[in-house]
Amino acid sequence: MLKSKSSSKEKVSVILFFFIILLQSQITSVYCQNNNQFESTKGSQTRNEPRNGENNLTYFSRIKKEQIEDWKKWNNSSDYTHPDFGILPKDAPCEDCVEVLNKRKSDERYFVNIKDTSMFYIQRALGDINYLKDGKWVAINTDLKPIASNVYESSMFYEPVGFEIDNQRTYVKTPKGKVYFNNWTLWTRTNDNERLAANANWSNYTIGDDGMYVNNIFNGIDAELVVSRGAIKTNFIIKKNLYGAFDALIFKDNLAHNSNLSIEFENAPGIIEMTGSLVVKSQQELLQINPAYVYPKNGEKSLGQEVDYTIDNTSIGIVVPFDWINNLIDQYELVIDPLVTGIYTLAQASITGSRYNSTCTFTNSCDYTLPISTPANAEIVDLTWTFSYTASGLCWLEDGAVRFSLNSCISPSATGIYWFCNSVGTGTCNGNNVSIFNDVNSCLPSPSCTPQTMDITLQFFRTCYGATGCSSSCIGAASPLVINVIGRTVELPDPTSGGITINSPTVCQNTPVSVSTDGASYGVAPYTYSWSLDASGTPEIATGDTATITFPNVGPQELYLFATDNCGVITSISTTIDVTTAIVLDEPNLSDITNQCSVTIDISNYPTATNQCTGEILTATTANPVTYSSQGTYTILWEYTDSDGNTASQTQQVIIDDSTLPVTDVVSLPDIIEQCEVTSLIAPTATDNCDGTIIGTTTVVLPITTSTTVTWTFTDTAGNNSTQTQNILIQDTDAPIPDNASLPDILEQCEVTSLTAPTATDNCDGTIIGTTTEVLPITASTTVTWTFTDSSGNSSTQNQNVLIEPLTLVITNPLTACANTTVDITAASITSGSTGNGILTYWNDDQATNPLNNPTTISVSGTYYIQSSNGNCTDIKPVQVTINNTPTASIMAETICSGSTGMVTINGTPNTVVTYSIDGGTPQTIAIGATGSSTLATPTLTTSSIYRLESIRYQNIPYCEVPLNETATVNVINPLTDFTVTINNTFSENTSITVNTTDTNTQVFYQLAGQNPQTSNQFFNVLPGFYTINVFDSYNCFFLSKQVSILGYPKFFTPNGDGYNDTWNIIGVQPNSKTKLYIYNRYGQLIVQLNPFGDGWDGTYIGKPLPSNDYWFTLEYEENNQLKTYKSHFSLKR
Repeated sequence: MLKSKSSSKEKVSVILFFFIILLQSQITSVYCQNNNQFESTKGSQTRNEPRNGENNLTYFSRIKKEQIEDWKKWNNSSDYTHPDFGILPKDAPCEDCVEVLNKRKSDERYFVNIKDTSMFYIQRALGDINYLKDGKWVAINTDLKPIASNVYESSMFYEPVGFEIDNQRTYVKTPKGKVYFNNWTLWTRTNDNERLAANANWSNYTIGDDGMYVNNIFNGIDAELVVSRGAIKTNFIIKKNLYGAFDALIFKDNLAHNSNLSIEFENAPGIIEMTGSLVVKSQQELLQINPAYVYPKNGEKSLGQEVDYTIDNTSIGIVVPFDWINNLIDQYELVIDPLVTGIYTLAQASITGSRYNSTCTFTNSCDYTLPISTPANAEIVDLTWTFSYTASGLCWLEDGAVRFSLNSCISPSATGIYWFCNSVGTGTCNGNNVSIFNDVNSCLPSPSCTPQTMDITLQFFRTCYGATGCSSSCIGAASPLVINVIGRTVELPDPTSGGITINSPTVCQNTPVSVSTDGASYGVAPYTYSWSLDASGTPEIATGDTATITFPNVGPQELYLFATDNCGVITSISTTIDVTTAIVLDEPNLSDITNQCSVTIDISNYPTATNQCTGEILTATTANPVTYSSQGTYTILWEYTDSDGNTASQTQQVIIDDSTLPVTDVVSLPDIIEQCEVTSLIAPTATDNCDGTIIGTTTVVLPITTSTTVTWTFTDTAGNNSTQTQNILIQDTDAPIPDNASLPDILEQCEVTSLTAPTATDNCDGTIIGTTTEVLPITASTTVTWTFTDSSGNSSTQNQNVLIEPLTLVITNPLTACANTTVDITAASITSGSTGNGILTYWNDDQATNPLNNPTTISVSGTYYIQSSNGNCTDIKPVQVTINNTPTASIMAETICSGSTGMVTINGTPNTVVTYSIDGGTPQTIAIGATGSSTLATPTLTTSSIYRLESIRYQNIPYCEVPLNETATVNVINPLTDFTVTINNTFSENTSITVNTTDTNTQVFYQLAGQNPQTSNQFFNVLPGFYTINVFDSYNCFFLSKQVSILGYPKFFTPNGDGYNDTWNIIGVQPNSKTKLYIYNRYGQLIVQLNPFGDGWDGTYIGKPLPSNDYWFTLEYEENNQLKTYKSHFSLKR
C-alpha cells in the first residue's frame, strides 16, 4: 500500500537501526575447514562450514596488561604510554607475542613471538583496523564499556554507539552529532485508527561487551540490541500475542537529533507508507534503512515476507500484519527484522557487499583484492584470515559465502567448497584467524632478501535474495577483511635437539674435540657457520657445520654457534661445555685429623691423586707443619704436580680438642660445723688428663654467718671444668636473757599513750630490745607481754601490768516539741545515770571544736553533743532534738459530666489528720498516711460542689494543730442536646458550612467526618458531596452528628464508552429531597428532564448521540428549608 507524504508535514529525523534477530542459541559452529571429503554434483554445492560466535550480552571483559617487560623490549619508550601498550587486539594472530606499536598503520599491524623471536606476524586489512587518536594509531574495538551510571558506550571509530538505560534509548555519534533512537512504543491499528498498546519497559535486562538483551520489552516480546561498527542491531522476537485482534501491530521508534531530521523512502520521496528502503537526513544523509522483513524463527524461509514502513514526523514504524502473526504465532517465535546502517560507516567500508546469483548458487562473486607486502629476509610459514558477514532480511546465514584466491590458488581448494555458516536465520557469521596456508602454499612467493607484493582476493557470494549486483542489503560485511602473514627469519635448532653436537662424553683441558650442527632453517638459504667462545663471535675459533675445538681453561665454557643466511641475517645459539682438569683427587673430601692433646702426621698417611689421562699416581706435599700440640683447629694445604706440570690442591683440617673434665681427688668433702660464723676455708684439689693437679676455687665470701653450701670449681687450660660441694653448718640455740628479773606496774588515769621497752642480752647478738603487739593508747587495764628474739630465731618473754581508771557519760533524748517552741538540753534528766563526776560542756560537733551557744533554748531539730571531762579522761555523746514542722495540706477536684461521680484528692504532711466540709456542711475528718495523699469519692452530681479544708494536725502527741482555708470545686459539665447547620455560597468555589449551637460551660469541637477536629464552627471551600458533621467536647460528655450535602456538578463529560466520565448528573442531592433537573441545548430546546438520583445523562437525544458542545441546565432544589433555582452550563466532549 502506498501513501503520499503531505508537503505540510515537517521533515522527520531517524537514527541508525539494526533490527536483526541473532539466533545464537541455535548456532554452534565456527569458521573451520571441514575435514570431510565433499563432492560437487549438478544442482547442489558442498561448502566448508564456519559458524557464528555467541554474542556476549551478560558481562564486561576485563582488559589486563600482560608481559610488560617483553613489550618494553620490542617497543620504543615513547610508546610505553600508548593506550594499547601491553594489550593484544581481540583479533591478534597469536597469543605468546607482543605488538610493535610504531609499525602500525590504519590497516596494518606487526607482531613478534616472544618465545621464538625469529617468528613474526604481519596483519593487513582491507579496511581500517586502527584509527589515529592524539597522534597514535589505536585499535578499533566495538566492545561496550560503562562510562557513567547506567550509561555504556562503544569506542568504535568512526561512529561510536551508546546505551542510556535510565532514558531507555540508544545513540550513535555521527559527524553531525548524536542521533538518539530505540525509544520504542507499540501500537495497534484497527480500521485506520491507531491506539497505543504499550510503552517499552527496559527494567529486566542484561548487558555485556556486545550489547544487551531486554526480556519483555513489551508483554510477550523480547528485544536484543547488538553493537557493531557504527550501528546497533535491534532485534524484536514476538513470543506471544497478548494484544488481541487488530489489523496490524506497529513497532514505532521516535528519533532525536540536535537539528531537524527528515525521513523519506529512497525511491519514492513524499510517500509515507510502503515497502522499500529509507534514508534519514539532516541537510545530508545520516542513515540508510534497508527494507523491513518478518519471518518465523526456525521456520521455512517461504513463510517470511517484506512489510511496510510508516513515517510520521520524527518516528518510523514497522507495520506487521495481524493475519501473518495470527497464522504463525502458535507454531513459531516471530522475528521482526529490518536493517539500518549509518551513511558515514557505509562510506568507510571497503567491502561494499556480496553478489546476487539468480540461480541461488555461488557462481558469481564481488571481488576485493588486498595487496600485501611480504617481509624481507623471511620465509612465510602460515597465512590466516579474519572476516565476518551479516545476514538480514530474508537472507539467512547459509545464503552467504566467501573464498580466497592468490594467483592460481583458491581456498578452499576443492571445487564447489566455500567458507560459510551452515545455519538458518539471520545473524553474524564470524571467522577468526582461519588458516589458508595449505591451500595457497604453492602460490606463495619464494623467500627473498627484499620485500615482495602478493595480492589476496576475497570472493564474496550471495544466493538469490536481496538486491541484484554487489549489495550489503541482505548479506553484507560486518568487519574489515584482515590477512595475517606469519613469517620466520633464519633459525638454528635448539642446542639439545641437533643445534650443537659434541663427539666426546668428557672434554679435557687443552684436548681437541669434534663439534657439529644439523644446520639452519627458514630465512633465505644458503647458510654459513662460525664457532666462538665469546657471545660477540670474536675471536672466531672455527668455521663450517663440523669443526675441531680445543678448550684452554678448566670449568664451564660457553660454546657459541653463529649461522648467517644469504641475506646476511645472523642467528646464534650456545651450549655450556664442562671442561675438566687432568688431575683427579683420589679422596676429594679428606677426613679431619683429631686428638685430645697433640698429633703428628706420618708421611705414609699423606693423601694421593691420579692423572686421569696418563694414570700417573701423585703423593701430596705441604709447606705446613705436620706436628700440633696446642689446642685449636689448623688447615693443611696439600699440593699435587704431575710430570706435565698440571697442578691440583686440596685442604685437610687438624683439630686438637681436649674435652675431658678434671677428676676430684676426694669423692666427697666433710661438713664444716661452727657456732655463730666461719672465718676461713681450705681449698680441695682435682687431677686433669693434660694439666695434672688443679686447685679448686669458690665465689663464697668470708666470714660465713649462716648455714650454706660452698661450690668448688676445677678448670683446666682447655676450659673443661668440674665441680664439688661442701656443707657449712652455723649453730645458735641459746635464747636472750632479760636484764631485769621483773618489770614495775604502770598506773594511769583514762589511758596510757607510750611505753618504755625493756632489754635482754644474747650470746651472739648482744643487747636485744623487747617488742610487744599491744596497741596504743591503752584505755583499759591489761597485761603487756614483751618478747626478746635474736637473729637465729631464739626468743624469751617478760610481762608488765597496766592499770586504767574509767569515766562514763549516759544520754536520754528530750521529748518532741512543736514548731515555735524551744528545748533545754542542760536539764539533769538528759545526763541522768552518768559516772566519773565529769564537767559537762555542749557542742555542735563530735570533735568538740564548735561550741553550742544556746543549749537551754534550742529551736531547730538536729543532733547536738554533750562532753564529760575529768582530768585526762573525756567522753562525748550525741543528743537528738526533734521539733515538728507546721503541717500543711492542699486539695484538688475533677471536672465530671452531669449525673456522674468524681474524685477529690487531698495532699499534705504525712501521718496527719485533716478536717474538711462540703458546701459549708458539718466538718468531717480524713487521715493522711505515710504517702502524703488521700482521696474522697463524690456522690452522683448534677451541679458543681465545693470542698473546703478547715484544719490539720499530727496523728500523735504533740498534735501541733493549725487552721486551713483551701477550697476545690467539682465542676459538672452541662451537655449539648442539638445543633443546626447553615450552608452558604452553593455552586461556588467557596462553599462554606456554619454549625450553630446553644451555650455550654465547656470547650466545643467541630469536625467533618474523616478530617481533623477544630474549635471554629465554620468550614470553608467545601467540595460538592455528602458529609457527616460531628459536635463533641473533650470530656466525652456529649457527641452529636448530622448528615449534610453540598450541591455541585461536573464541568464536562466524555460519553465515549471507556468507563470514565461517560454520564453527567448533579452531585450531592439528598434522597427524597424536592429536586428537579432539566437539560437544554444551546438553542433552549429541552433535551431531557433528568432524575437527579439516577445514572445521569449519556449524551443522547431520542437514542442518538448529540455532538460535542455546551449544554444548559436548570436545577430546582431545597436549601436551608427554602426552595431555590440554579442555572448554568457544562460541556459534552467526544
